[in-house]
Amino acid sequence: MKTGIRAECLVYSSYPFWGEMLQAVAGFIPRIVLGLVGYVPNAELSENALFGIRNLIYIYS
Repeated sequence: MKTGIRAECLVYSSYPFWGEMLQAVAGFIPRIVLGLVGYVPNAELSENALFGIRNLIYIYS
């Protein structure tokens, strides 16, 4: 108030930016983790992939 500069606009304008960034990360991490357990899209799941997915469900629940 003393300087006459309204700095709150910086905070409010950063919300959409960080929201988009977090959405990108939220989509990227599961792809990496599924790749690590051996998941292959549009293919029959192997025993290792099923075991990995079950463990991931157990860890995240």
